[in-house]
Formats: sequence, structure tokens, C-alpha cells
Amino acid sequence: MAFATVILILVSISFVKGCTVYQILLAGIIGLLSHYFGFLINDYFDFDLDKNAPARFYDPLVEKKIDKNDVLWFAILCSLLIFFFAKILNITIAGVFCLLLSCLFSIVYNKYSKSPRLTKIIPELSLAISIGLLIKSITDINNVQISFGLSLWIAIIMLILLQLNSIANGLKDIKTDQSQGAESFVIENKCSYLKYDELFISKPIKKWGLFLQCIIIVTEIVFYLLSPNQHLKCIICASVLSFIALWHITSLLNLTSYSMFQHSSPFLYGYLNFSSAIILIFFQQNSFVKIIVYFFTSIISIKPLTHFLTKVFSYYGRKSKT
Repeated sequence: MAFATVILILVSISFVKGCTVYQILLAGIIGLLSHYFGFLINDYFDFDLDKNAPARFYDPLVEKKIDKNDVLWFAILCSLLIFFFAKILNITIAGVFCLLLSCLFSIVYNKYSKSPRLTKIIPELSLAISIGLLIKSITDINNVQISFGLSLWIAIIMLILLQLNSIANGLKDIKTDQSQGAESFVIENKCSYLKYDELFISKPIKKWGLFLQCIIIVTEIVFYLLSPNQHLKCIICASVLSFIALWHITSLLNLTSYSMFQHSSPFLYGYLNFSSAIILIFFQQNSFVKIIVYFFTSIISIKPLTHFLTKVFSYYGRKSKT
């Protein structure tokens, strides 16, 4: 997922006219550091849960190869480096303030996402807002006014993250979270892992996932209609990917086997949505960005997409024989 964060930042800076390759690389570094900051903070706050989870027994932090306080210091170091590179990138004061808020919202998400002390929609929204503010801060350079198109594109990314993290990520970890007494978004909404590999996905979560996917599709269409110099083939390709994502998440949310869910590429609809959003602004992107973005996007997406298509073809192959 580190590459995904960097890719989003690289694509976002394409909205800034006159940005140089040097600025693009600096933005990528800030995106990478922000990703690691979030994961370090997550490890720090989730330590009490992770140390009792069988899947995390060989984690360096759980094995005490790394002290918990060292993780916090590494996170602080990442945050300082983020602001150091932001200074070099010449981000405006407003951009630096957005960067600070992004870090704070990231902390809120990681501290309360599995805690019963706060209703779970707030941490989920906090993560989406954190990434939105990060993108906003990175693009606040060269004294260029933030366009309506960029604001709308940021909204699309926030919706995708909200959907991906609240559903796929939550259901993927539901067995461990439930056994450790964690209160995630999906558990709060009555989803549960039952005996003998049975997974129960509640109607509110199904409606939530499909609602967000429909909003993503509508927002992409609005972006195309209101943004100048857009190409019809971009919105066609983006829409195809978004509708495939809709089909995929619908299939996922109707599964009743936990192992089947884990082997059905639960994050694939997120990759499809991100690819859709990136294709939407293909012709606005810097040539250097295009090379990096589409190289790494293909690396990230090819494995889950191939796995998913193989399962689909084998399923319909068996069905046709019967």
C-alpha cells in the first residue's frame, strides 16, 4: 500500500501547472513518509491487541526486538522529515497547516479505529480526511490556486479510501479483531465471524458499500462534466473500471465463507477504483508521472486482478459443464 499512497500523491501534483520533476520526487518522498508515519502510529496504538494475535506473533514489535517507545520515536522522526521536505518543496503556510491536520486526523484514526470509546464512523472519516488534506497540502505549491477539479478529485479519493478501509480492511481482520475484543466499524455494524469459517455480513454494511460505490461513480461523472478539456475515452474507461468494482464488491458482500472472502481479492475493488480515478485525469498528467504511475499501478494490480479473473473463469467453466 506504500506504493498506492505515493502514486496518489504523484498523480495529484499533476494538477499543479509548472511543477518540475524535482518537485514531483519531493512530493513522492512526503507521500512515502506519510504512509510510514501512519503505519508506525498504528503499530504503537494497536500493540496491546497485536501482542495477543496469533497472526502477529512474529512481528518484531510483538517479539520485543523493537521497543514500543522506539516505534513512537520513529513516527515522530517521520513527521519531522515530512515537514522538512515540505519546507524544501516550498509548500505554503496553508499547505503546512493542512499537513499538520493530516497528521492529527491520522492519529485520531489509529487511536480510536478499534476502541469502543468512539463511534466507528468518526475514525473511518478521519482517515479519509487525513489523506484528502495530505493531497491538498502537497498541491499547495507554486502559488497556484486549488482548482474545483482538484477538489472534486480529492473527494473521489476520499470516498474510495472510506469504502476500502471501512469494509474490505475491516472484514479482512474481523476474525482477529473479534477474538481480541476490538470494536471495528464492521463489528459495530453487526458483522461477525462465526464458527466453522462462517462469515456474517450485515445488511447495513452491504448497503454502505454499494451506496459509496454508486457515489464514487456519480462523482466521477460529475468531474468529467464540469472539468474542461476532458476526453470521452477517459470517462468511458474510468466508468468501466468503476462498474467492474461495483460488481466485485457486490460479489464480496454476498460471501458467507471467511476463507473464501480472504481468497477473493478483497482489496481488488479498491485498486479498480483508484485506477479509474487515475485514468480520469490521464491527459493532465506529467509524462514523468505517467511512466512511474502506470508502471507501479500495473505491478500493484496485476496479481489480484489475475487471481480474481482466474476464479471467475473457473467458476463459469464449472457451471457450463454442469
